[in-house]
Amino acid sequence: MSDAGGMQLQFDHNGNTVSCEVLGDGGDVWIAFPGYGRPASDFRVWSADAVALGIRLVCVDLPYQGDTLLAEPRQLPVDEVCAWIDKIRERMQVQHVGLIGYSIGGRVALTLAGCIPSIKGLVLIAPDGLRSMFWNRLATHPGPARMLFKATLRRPAWFFMMVRLAAWLGLIRPSVKKFLDLQLNSMKKRKMLDDVWCTLMPFEPDLQQVRELVREGLACYLVFGTRDRIIPARLARYLPEAKVILLEEGHDLIKSGVFGQLPEFRKK
Repeated sequence: MSDAGGMQLQFDHNGNTVSCEVLGDGGDVWIAFPGYGRPASDFRVWSADAVALGIRLVCVDLPYQGDTLLAEPRQLPVDEVCAWIDKIRERMQVQHVGLIGYSIGGRVALTLAGCIPSIKGLVLIAPDGLRSMFWNRLATHPGPARMLFKATLRRPAWFFMMVRLAAWLGLIRPSVKKFLDLQLNSMKKRKMLDDVWCTLMPFEPDLQQVRELVREGLACYLVFGTRDRIIPARLARYLPEAKVILLEEGHDLIKSGVFGQLPEFRKK
């Protein structure tokens, strides 16, 4: 057991070691993927709500952000994570599961929604992946842009100078500058960015497929903070069939009290 009452779940598949934290013990199982740079333990703040609502959250550590370890560095095909979902279903002894994704975990959940026939719902919280990942593709595919990206990770002074200039000219919001400064202010953090982006490169959501699933009856919620300047609520237009929930928050939506406000769970 963890210090917050969660049960640790770990299993191996294709040489990969997958680490999860299970919160609650209800029969209604939802698999959750955390935000960029964050471990699965972030979801512990939802533990009490999960227990009260009879829900079981299986929170998955993404590679380079927690205890999940890959046999081959940066190699994570989508069908490998689909197999992890099957393993979790087997361990939890359920046929159907829901998916929750926050920030970059939203991109993972969106991608999986199109290839897992057994999902019963999709909750996307300030999700990445609603629009084309242009910069990710440039930075992770072989070519001149990849070389520039790697050089910038080693010597980022020019990049930070451009960010300061863009903020001074009003081209980016101060909150975006602060976010970039925080996420890239050490070599360790910059290396993690490269590792995470390269590892999740295969996760490109098929939004047309997801939209069709929602039209056919898949419950889908988009949750945004009205003060979020990183992934703003206007991106909901890329998935117009989803129900949109606006909270008086910023980008940090994994906090106590938020889980119980989501209609998909409040109705239980």
